[in-house]
Amino acid sequence: MDFTGMTDVYSTDQAFMALSKTTGKAQCWGNSACGGSCSNMDFSGFTDVVSSYIDFVALNKNTGEGHCWGAWVGNGCSQVDFAGVTDVYAAKHSGFMALNKDTGKAQCWGSTGLQAACDGKDLSRVTDVYGTYYGLFMALDKNTGQFWCLAGSSYRSKICGGRDSFFFESV
Repeated sequence: MDFTGMTDVYSTDQAFMALSKTTGKAQCWGNSACGGSCSNMDFSGFTDVVSSYIDFVALNKNTGEGHCWGAWVGNGCSQVDFAGVTDVYAAKHSGFMALNKDTGKAQCWGSTGLQAACDGKDLSRVTDVYGTYYGLFMALDKNTGQFWCLAGSSYRSKICGGRDSFFFESV
């Protein structure tokens, strides 16, 4: 492999990606089922790459284009509209959230039930996002202490008491 000019390296649990943000050239290796194969993708102009345990997502903020590859999102991310997305977050195992902080629109995909968890939520005040192992996201507004629980219904009931959002009060 030729790593000349590579500027960034990313990893899943079983694969690596070396990327030149200057040229858009990438090298992926490791378990191809977990993101170790990206030879047919052009990363020219891509600004962000995030990875979970078994998947990668690359975002071009300038064009609103995204690439997804790996085990759970191996069929791509054609259902995701990356136009206007400002941030992409990865849960540790298998889930992603694309967020437009200007409009508050979030799109979630990957883990079972995660897609519906983001539908219709206004997350424009979100300051931080945290992902768990099983594809649950907690979105926080530090200014008000409000948390949004973004998960499939089974995880939402186990971890968030079945609530979509709640507030933390200072101690």
